[in-house]
Amino acid sequence: MKKILLICCTLFLLSACTISEKYQKIPSNETTTDKQQEKVEQVEQKVPVIKDKKISIAMIGDILLHEQLLYYQDYSPSFAGVEDTLKSYDFLLANQESLPIGKEFGLSGYPKFASPDYIVRDLKEAGVDLLSVANNHTLDRGEAGVLAALKNIKSYGLPYVGAYKSAKDREKMRIIDVKGIKVGTLSYTYGTNDNETPAGKDYLVNRIDLDTIQKDIKKMRPNSDVIIVNMHWGTEYQSTPNKTQKQMAKVISEAGADIIFGHHPHVLQPYEKITAKDGHETHVFYSLGNFFSTMQDLSTYVGGIASLNVVKNAEGAIRITSPRFTPTAIMNKDGFYSVELLKDVEKQAVRSVDWVKKTVGVDSKK
Repeated sequence: MKKILLICCTLFLLSACTISEKYQKIPSNETTTDKQQEKVEQVEQKVPVIKDKKISIAMIGDILLHEQLLYYQDYSPSFAGVEDTLKSYDFLLANQESLPIGKEFGLSGYPKFASPDYIVRDLKEAGVDLLSVANNHTLDRGEAGVLAALKNIKSYGLPYVGAYKSAKDREKMRIIDVKGIKVGTLSYTYGTNDNETPAGKDYLVNRIDLDTIQKDIKKMRPNSDVIIVNMHWGTEYQSTPNKTQKQMAKVISEAGADIIFGHHPHVLQPYEKITAKDGHETHVFYSLGNFFSTMQDLSTYVGGIASLNVVKNAEGAIRITSPRFTPTAIMNKDGFYSVELLKDVEKQAVRSVDWVKKTVGVDSKK
C-alpha cells in the first residue's frame, strides 16, 4: 500500500513539474502586445508612399528650310550644339513650318516650301517628340503635299498635330502619356497665304476659329492632365504681341488651355501668365522666334526653347511651374548653318542673352 502511495505521489510531482514547464513557455500578455505592436509598425512602414509625378514640357520655334538649307544630306550636325539640351526635356514640340514633302515633289524654299523628309528623322534624333504643322505654308503644295508630308512624318515615328489626312484623323485626339501625365496638343493657323483649302476638306489644316478651339479644348479636357495649344499668329518681325493675339489668348485661357505656344512672327515675343475668371492659369509664350532658318532679317537668327514643369500629385491635381526660356542662335560658318546655345556664341551672335531675357521676360535659370 505504501509503495502504491509512493508511486502515486511521484507521478503527481512529475505531472506538476511538466505542467509548470508548459506554463513557463507561454509568453506574458505584455510581450504579446509588444510583438503585435511591432508587427503593426512593420505593416505601416511597408505602405507605399505615392510620390508626385513630374515632367518637363518644351517647344522650339519655326523650322523653315530656305534655299541655303535644302540640300543638306544630314541635319544632325546642325543640331549638335543643342542636342543635349533638347534631349533633357520629357516632351518636346517643334513647329515644322516647311512641310517635309520629300524630293519627289521637287525641293523648294521661299515662297512655296517643300523640304526633305529626313529633316523629321534628324529632329527626332535631336530630341523632338511631336511636330506642329498648322501654319501659313501648310498648303504650299496643296492637298497632295499635305498628304505626302504626313505620310513621311508618320514613317519616322513622330506624331503630328494641326494638319490631317482625313476627317477621321482630325477627330483622333493627340493625347500622349508622358511618364503618367497625359498631355493633349492642339494646333491652329491664322491662314495659308493665298492657298485655299479644297472644298469639303477643312481637315487638311486647322484654321484659327475661336468657337472651334473652345470646342476642341472642351472635348480634350476630360482625358488630359495638360492641354497645349499651338497658335500660328501675330505680326511678322514684331517683338510685341498685337491686340488680336492678346484677346485670343484670353479666350483660350477661359476655355481651359494650360499652355499656349505661339509662332509665326519669326522673332521673340514675351511670356505672360493669364489667370482666367475661375482662377485657372494659362502660360503663354507669344512667339518663340525662329529655330532653324536663313531669313534676311538678322533679328530672326535668335530663337529659343520655351519650357515648363508639370507636377501631378497623388490626388491628380496639376501644377505648372518654372516657366523658362533658353535662347538659341542660328550661326553661319563658311556657309554651314547650325543652331547653338546663345550663351556659347554670344560674342558672335546678333543679340545677347540679357537682351533675350528682357524681351521674353523669363530666362533659363532654374
